[in-house]
Amino acid sequence: MIPPPTRPPVIYVGYKLPMAKFKAMMDEIPTYKPVLESEFEGLPDVFLPSVYTRWRRKLPPTLRARAPQVLGYWEDDETHSGPCTHIMFLLRYTTYKGEEQYRNPEHPDAFKFRFEKDSDVRCRDLFTKFFKSQGVASVTPIDFTYAFAAGDHPKDRVDSFATSTSPTVIDTLSMIPPPTRPPVIYVGYKLPMAQFKVMMDEIPSFKALRELEYVGLPDKFILAIYNRWRQKLPSSLRQRSPDALAYWEDESYESTCSDVLFLLRYTTQKSEEHYRNPEHPEAFKFRVETESDIRCRDVFTKFFQSQSGTSVTADEFTYAFFPGKHPKDRIRWT
Repeated sequence: MIPPPTRPPVIYVGYKLPMAKFKAMMDEIPTYKPVLESEFEGLPDVFLPSVYTRWRRKLPPTLRARAPQVLGYWEDDETHSGPCTHIMFLLRYTTYKGEEQYRNPEHPDAFKFRFEKDSDVRCRDLFTKFFKSQGVASVTPIDFTYAFAAGDHPKDRVDSFATSTSPTVIDTLSMIPPPTRPPVIYVGYKLPMAQFKVMMDEIPSFKALRELEYVGLPDKFILAIYNRWRQKLPSSLRQRSPDALAYWEDESYESTCSDVLFLLRYTTQKSEEHYRNPEHPEAFKFRVETESDIRCRDVFTKFFQSQSGTSVTADEFTYAFFPGKHPKDRIRWT
């Protein structure tokens, strides 16, 4: 039996290559074909990541150090119900902290794996040169696509054929654990993304953080920077700063969110009918703006103004509600 993982899962970062191109590329390498034909003859394509792993292990140490490790990658199929669609060449990884971190491009840790760095591009070019040095002519750097995927910690992965030539274990990616609590409906005040960006850039401590740690990061990650900035605030100020979520006016969840929703409270979402129907008997719990909501809005507006965010007034925040995961299924930064 394969022992269960003992370490937190991770998010791998690297470059994916379609399976057909991977097969063509590897068939050009003289030392690869003998491994394939002598030890794996007749095996289906699903074993190709393992064949590569076995071939890599046979390389001299100086070459092995230049050959990237790989994982199977499934495009739009997290159930892994069929053969992998791509081979992913691994560069680095970061600890997987939850589905919110993995799914939400505005999460404060999202930049660690969603943002392609110059060093990643250089590494891609290096391993492309390695493959060319082994006889590959069909693949160029532009054939590789930046990608990330969740998986077991490297020390919990069972590298295929590490101790034998029996094809018993294939490199696969771990499933992402589902939420364990019912979803909720968040209540708060939304601010258009453009106004949010202007307001936050007026705050010296936020701007300094963005320019120091997040230089070059695309605007779609600005909410992640906000969460990181909020985490760094002294506890007395952090208590006055509102938590925030990405908000899509059209509920498309595509591209950059349209607004930022500053959170006040939440109620359990009991059904789609509960959320959609204004006549539902419990709709008042999130559809009706209360006086205490208005007071809270005024309090956090004053907080932003105290930090030099003076371009936005209380009237520019709009009462809103939005469905989401339970707070304990989100990554909290308080």
